[in-house]
Amino acid sequence: MSSRRKIVVAVGLALAGLTVLALAPWHHGATAQARSTQDRPALPGAVGPARSGAFRTTGATVGVAGPVTVSGSGATVGSTGTGTATVPGSTTGTASATTTPGGSTTPTTAAPGGSATAGPSHWLASWGAAPEAASAEDQVALTGVENATVREIVMLSSAGTAVRIHFSNRFGHRPLVIGAASVAPAAVLGRLDGPAIPITFAGAPGVSVPVGESVVSDPVNLPVHALERLAISLYLPEATGPLTYHSAAEQRAYFTVGDRTLADAPVWDAVSTSSWYVITGVDTLSPARYLGTVATIGDSITAGFHSVVGSFGAWPDDLARRLSVQAGPTLGVIDEGISGNRLLLPSPCCGPAAVTRFGLNVLDQAGVRDVILLEGINDIGYSQSHSRLTAPHRNLSAAAIIAGYRHIITEAHAAGLSIFGATLLPFKGSRHWTQAGQAKWAAINRWILTSGAFNGVINFAALMAEPGHPEVLNPRYDSGDHLHPNNLGYATMAAAINLTALTQPGVEPAGLGAAASTVLPRGPGHRHRGIPPVRHRHPLGHHGRGPSRGRRHRGARHPPHGRRHRRGFRGGRRHRPARHRVRHPADRSRTTSKTVLYSDAPARL
Repeated sequence: MSSRRKIVVAVGLALAGLTVLALAPWHHGATAQARSTQDRPALPGAVGPARSGAFRTTGATVGVAGPVTVSGSGATVGSTGTGTATVPGSTTGTASATTTPGGSTTPTTAAPGGSATAGPSHWLASWGAAPEAASAEDQVALTGVENATVREIVMLSSAGTAVRIHFSNRFGHRPLVIGAASVAPAAVLGRLDGPAIPITFAGAPGVSVPVGESVVSDPVNLPVHALERLAISLYLPEATGPLTYHSAAEQRAYFTVGDRTLADAPVWDAVSTSSWYVITGVDTLSPARYLGTVATIGDSITAGFHSVVGSFGAWPDDLARRLSVQAGPTLGVIDEGISGNRLLLPSPCCGPAAVTRFGLNVLDQAGVRDVILLEGINDIGYSQSHSRLTAPHRNLSAAAIIAGYRHIITEAHAAGLSIFGATLLPFKGSRHWTQAGQAKWAAINRWILTSGAFNGVINFAALMAEPGHPEVLNPRYDSGDHLHPNNLGYATMAAAINLTALTQPGVEPAGLGAAASTVLPRGPGHRHRGIPPVRHRHPLGHHGRGPSRGRRHRGARHPPHGRRHRRGFRGGRRHRPARHRVRHPADRSRTTSKTVLYSDAPARL
């Protein structure tokens, strides 16, 4: 069987429902207009067309801002060393990079005489996709590919002078070999709107990602603006086995045979409208105007399920659109929702439980400042399911779900973050609905609104309900399944969030549908210094199986290595506070007193 037939057959096995394939080759005569790269500013250590200046790197390949960062344990990727590079006619200085916990490489500006000083820009997460293990929901992820290029489209939420990209083999079964990779402004139908820039890893064109790990690329000197769409291409020369992926992305991924990472418009052998594969994040080197990033975590409603494919129509995307045009201080946004995800329990189809993945998907992301949590409807609904993909089907109480919220709130506050709770959307008429489930829904939303446990609340339930029927999703916003909003519904949710409350501390805006919340002040070193150890148990008790009767439990196991989770439910006698870097100097002394309420602002698509 030819290599071209191999990739077509592998991709063609994708199941109907979540993965839809278009096997007709696309080739368009018009050439995408390339953006000039001559005026791009040079970033010391960045990969890209504009490179100038002399500098020395410590612990890194010459010309690279720092060694490739491997998140996890025990792997060193790429060559390391010390060297000096000189360009005639340039000013001599030094540049270094600091590798911090959680996978961040922080560049510093080069000052004459060799003293490094912190620059005005900082790295922050601009796009994200929570990784999942391959399942039968996506046969491409389950079977993997070989000798294939995959091109994927992402939308940034923040502007910057450079980008760096995260690649994951967290749930892989064998080392993932990336033979080549590139990034470029995206046009349409998998085409490029500018020249593709090769991505390097510690100066090398490729990398082997160990099982269970992820890597961050070298910085790429590519000025970007908020809402810009990037095309990220990676060539996978060897059989990958099951791929780490993000399901139900409602975005297109393009496949072809061989290394076509630098090609503008190759003939695509297959197009998936379901998932993102291997890539899990893009960071931008953003100006100080960006205070940080809002991390949104939830299920399919946060992931934007049933939005128009390719529209980036999830409510976090629409929130990013609003923030991008705001004058003055603003924020980036990352969407860490997973379709089918639950707060308390994992499932074969839908990723680790939110209480388990919160550290990886939120706390470890660069520059995170605020969190919005909208999750729990599947914890209610899956008790009625019988699919093996959604097992286990436990009948969870409202009290257990609330305990899960408290667990995440504790983790966020221990890291110095503000966290806002969103009420669960109406779901009567959906296949998940029962009278018992409706009672849980009401109790959970009542607690979110009145407990004061969150730094603020967003009353999506009242906003999205049919007038006069608070348990029913407004037909105007219903995608058709009485559970997920359509594009207008998602935009309405984003339009309801008070941006001032997110970007300015000390704001208590007036509004409807929520009570003022208890506030946790931030002080110097709030990330991990001066915070007493927090002892907590799994919300479901010992190993999540039930009441622990006071026993301390052992930590949940990491697939596939069996390591305990670094954050979340840790084993042993004590729980040590999470060690998270201070994302931005301006964040150290900020105090928080705010409540996010919905308003009647119209949605704009």
